[in-house]
Amino acid sequence: MRCYGHMRIVSEAMRMRLRQAGPWLWARITGMWQSLCYLLRFSRYWLWWVAGGRRLSLFLRRHWWIGVAVLLVGYGWAFRTGPEPLGSGWEELKAGEKAAVISQWRLMLVQAAIAAGAGAALIYTARTYRLSRRGQDNERFSRGLERLGSEELYVRIGGIHALEHVLRDSPDHHDNVIELLVAFIRQRTPPRRRELVGRSWQRLRTDVDGVPESRGARVYEPPVPAPLSDSPEPVLWWRTFAPGDVQAALTVLGRLPLRSSLVRPDLSGLDLQHMELYNADLSFINLSQTDLRRLYAYKAEMRGADLMHADLRHGFLVQTDLRDASVAGADLRSAKLPGADLRGATLDSADLRDAGFDAEEMLLGSDIPDADLEGATLWDTDLRAVDLRRTRGLTARQLNAAKLNEHTQLPRHLRWDAGTQKVVEVDVDPNRGSSVGKSE
Repeated sequence: MRCYGHMRIVSEAMRMRLRQAGPWLWARITGMWQSLCYLLRFSRYWLWWVAGGRRLSLFLRRHWWIGVAVLLVGYGWAFRTGPEPLGSGWEELKAGEKAAVISQWRLMLVQAAIAAGAGAALIYTARTYRLSRRGQDNERFSRGLERLGSEELYVRIGGIHALEHVLRDSPDHHDNVIELLVAFIRQRTPPRRRELVGRSWQRLRTDVDGVPESRGARVYEPPVPAPLSDSPEPVLWWRTFAPGDVQAALTVLGRLPLRSSLVRPDLSGLDLQHMELYNADLSFINLSQTDLRRLYAYKAEMRGADLMHADLRHGFLVQTDLRDASVAGADLRSAKLPGADLRGATLDSADLRDAGFDAEEMLLGSDIPDADLEGATLWDTDLRAVDLRRTRGLTARQLNAAKLNEHTQLPRHLRWDAGTQKVVEVDVDPNRGSSVGKSE
């Protein structure tokens, strides 16, 4: 039926062009075309015709020499007989004219054979180059993979950058390199240490070889860092750096070429403290339940990222794009988000106590725009004692679904009503900068 619909569209286009060729020619050609469409529509065997054509193409691919033999025989026959079978007025030509026509015909066949040979040579050269290039890419991929297993840090970093070059040069290895880098980060990074209720920080025993400890596998016990303080005092995050190889792998994942990929990097549940992201594109990455304390991100693209229950305490996210991101249940205490774009983000049950949005107070200059929270979901979000004056897009309906108190500093168009314990909108006089009345 779809084939018949396409033929109807073609037939309508043909009618418009053939109307100028005369009524008789138009009637004959359109009649034949409609008869063909009728036969294809009501025939039950048109699928057999398509299947037969596919079988013929597969047969010729396997037995290509048969097609070559047929072409050679046809070429020899056409070269020997000349254009006599193609013309009806051949007998009326004189002997000299026939010789001239035959010479021109054979010259045309020779030129066609030369062009076909050149095309075949070009196709063969392109196929040989593609195969050799694929072999080189596979060899470079294998060398980079071997470097990742080295005990030297600089060798592993070199292997990561070699795999990045393979990824950029070979689209066939795009998803393979992403999966390999994600596995490398998971193997080199301990899992996130969870804080149990009523207990102190526990040391996790991580199996390196993937074999249970009872079978005699080597056990890696990562050192437990000192727990972060919940106070809003500034933290010197730059004194501690992330592992160089893990940082390099995450940097490569943040500057991937724009290609259609079916692999979504999954780094959930890992310990990725002190990471740095400069202009990185980590859209739709899975960082749920990941320890991202003291994360430094500058103009990072994290649109649609999964940050559910992630630990972002003391993070520094400057002009980070978090639109449509899922930040539900995340810990953002003492985090700094100047110029962050949180439009459409989900911040349900997130903890934003002591979080900051003001760039001028952080000595970053006044050129950084205010954080945008338009359309963000703030249900049960902890905003007690949070300074929201340098934010835009907030409404009273959004904030009334969150946890606030009288110490929460609101934008100019919003005010905390101590009587109702809710946020109300006020009308601000742009000339005097003071509230002149409530809208609720």
